[in-house]
Amino acid sequence: MKNCFTVIFYNKLKDQSGKYAMVSQQMFDLAKEQEGYLGLESVRDSSGVGITVSYWNSQESIRKWRSNLDHMAAQEYGITEGYEWYHLTVAQVQYEKSHNFS
Repeated sequence: MKNCFTVIFYNKLKDQSGKYAMVSQQMFDLAKEQEGYLGLESVRDSSGVGITVSYWNSQESIRKWRSNLDHMAAQEYGITEGYEWYHLTVAQVQYEKSHNFS
């Protein structure tokens, strides 16, 4: 996904209940509907540390996603109940390379 923007969301869960899984899935589904959304990758380990990387066609698309009312409610849940900590980075992708060795 060369020449796009990415949001890298690195975090540790405080709430490992079913509520977090439900909110997370709702946000993944909602993001897919947003203008400028290009894709998403997410992993989480058994200690609750996870990283989600989403890809967008512009910084404006990211701003609109950040201010989506349902997303804002999920952000508030994450701050108050969901996460022990998080780190968010927005970056422009200028180069990518991959190879499948199988």
